[in-house]
Amino acid sequence: MPGMFVDPEGRVYGNVVWDECGPFGCREVGIYQNGKFIGRADDTHGWARVGGTAIVVDTKYIYQSMLQGPGESGWAKGYPPPGTNWNCVRRFFNGNPNYSGAPFPGGNGYDGSMLIVNVNGSTQVSGLALYDNELYVSDPADNQIKVYSTLNFTMSRKWDFQSPGPLTFDKEGNLWAIQSSTNYVIKYSRSGTTLGPVISSVKVPSALVVDNSNNLLIADAGPDNQIKIFTDLSNPKQTRTFGVQEGIFSGVSGQFGNLRFNAITGVGVDAQNNIYVVSSPGTILESYTPSGQINWRLFGLLFVDEADKDEHDDTILYTKDHMFSYNYNGPNAGGQSWDYIGTTLNPVKYPEDFRYKQITFVNGAMVRYVNGKRLMFCNDMYSDGILIYRWNQQTDGLIAIPSGVFMKPVTTINNKMWPTTQPGTRNWYWRDANGDGKVDKNEVGNYNMLTSFDYGSNWGWWIDTNGNIWIASEKDGIAKIPLTGFDLFGNPIYDVNKQMLWKQHLTQFSTIERLEYHPAIDTMFIGGFKPKSTPVSWGLVGDVVLGFTNWSTTPNMKYSVTIPQDKSNYPKSMSVAGKYLFVGYVQPGFAFIYDLETGLEVCCELVCPAQTWLDFPLSLKAYQRENGEYVVLMEQDGNGSKVNVYQLK
Repeated sequence: MPGMFVDPEGRVYGNVVWDECGPFGCREVGIYQNGKFIGRADDTHGWARVGGTAIVVDTKYIYQSMLQGPGESGWAKGYPPPGTNWNCVRRFFNGNPNYSGAPFPGGNGYDGSMLIVNVNGSTQVSGLALYDNELYVSDPADNQIKVYSTLNFTMSRKWDFQSPGPLTFDKEGNLWAIQSSTNYVIKYSRSGTTLGPVISSVKVPSALVVDNSNNLLIADAGPDNQIKIFTDLSNPKQTRTFGVQEGIFSGVSGQFGNLRFNAITGVGVDAQNNIYVVSSPGTILESYTPSGQINWRLFGLLFVDEADKDEHDDTILYTKDHMFSYNYNGPNAGGQSWDYIGTTLNPVKYPEDFRYKQITFVNGAMVRYVNGKRLMFCNDMYSDGILIYRWNQQTDGLIAIPSGVFMKPVTTINNKMWPTTQPGTRNWYWRDANGDGKVDKNEVGNYNMLTSFDYGSNWGWWIDTNGNIWIASEKDGIAKIPLTGFDLFGNPIYDVNKQMLWKQHLTQFSTIERLEYHPAIDTMFIGGFKPKSTPVSWGLVGDVVLGFTNWSTTPNMKYSVTIPQDKSNYPKSMSVAGKYLFVGYVQPGFAFIYDLETGLEVCCELVCPAQTWLDFPLSLKAYQRENGEYVVLMEQDGNGSKVNVYQLK
């Protein structure tokens, strides 16, 4: 939630860039109060619209920063021409329960509720503030602060301001603005004249608000992870802080608790001076009393993600960025079966973590213990590679330390190669040889060592319980990259020169799409399409799963399960546990269970609570507990992003 505004009654208005249809509909603009969701603005998602990073509210209207992309053939009027984006402020009615678009004369968009601020690519409005029937807008595309009348939405004035960010007004009618390029907080008159000294002591100012005592609260999203409070705004001085210094990274790094903020994106106050704070990654929205006692909190931590259990303690679940505890015996006093432990991502210490950079759309976690060392592996939506993480509790607490990668493509950010130290050709790897979590040039290489294997055409990645990496090429078979040991920092060492290749099973498939190797029973399960089959979509499991025993010596096909697929049922993910095969389908988010011995569907169909998606290759995992119970973890995306847990007894 990069944009937040709190009204005097304690209603929280949030703006997010992208939201995929929670149980009450998509809510790029969501409204919350007393720890509950109470409403959303209408029609903020789809039709080339996305949310933004700023929001401001008065008693009658909501003003949201947003982007409107070009329309498509057959759409109604009110869309930009091809190749153009409108970076807008959109107005909605603020009349519970009516939060529909509020049109105005000369307004743009399909309903006339959009004020076009600029048409310069995708550089969105980054700050909004209201004062005396005027709307103040930060426009980083033009490097200006622009002022519009809220009565007729004509621009009354503007002034140059490099990299303008969030805005707020103090009780004397002065405007405070964050300058993102310098990390300064600058005071302006309403006419655009700079006033008084610049605040330069906040390392990474990310949000700001003035409370009822005319104190300026500035969120510091830098290493301090605190709210810095300034008094005497004619000559502002920091007099106190709110929150634990270093936030969630103090003490046991990553461990969540009261006042342990992380990468703050929003701060607000209500009429009682209760303080509201938004932390990330994901969203943690919290309300505190002025003295720091928790009032309530809401979590929105997951998006296109999947969990895995800890092999030593299955009450601990991991997603790509977070750790949770899970109670298999039922909900707690608060009505839920889980509690948040903390984050495994520390972008302050490891700014080149691929999860933070989002080089690929990272999702899901696979946790393995090898020789007593805990490792985590993450895949991505398009199976571009595997990210590798290690732990060192003494130095980093809960944080998963970047350890290595195996990637298919040249990785980029904004169409520029990143990291710049990668080889620049396909199929590259990295091991963090000096333990600093950065991709150094002398730590990378290429792993396309098998000339008869297409490393670029694969959807299947798997990490076995010994930490070995398995890759399924659609046309060329199966490759194994062995884990041969650990270096002094605890990074796993993979010998790319000792890769092995299996091609003998290609005649049983037109393409190989998934694989799971289980060393304890020396059995390989392969998902793919039968010869002459036609896939109904991309990136699917296939229409058959075959299981081969004695894989490491003389493979013998023992299991065969036919997987239904048609134009409305896309098998996306598979998982083997005990004597069953579990197959997850894209939409409407359900799983079938098959008996491996007979190949027949058994028991029941697992269905998500409402229409949802399982939309990446490792979006379902199943395991059997010591008591014989089966547990299935399923991504839920499209109906309130989360991971569903099913217990089958």
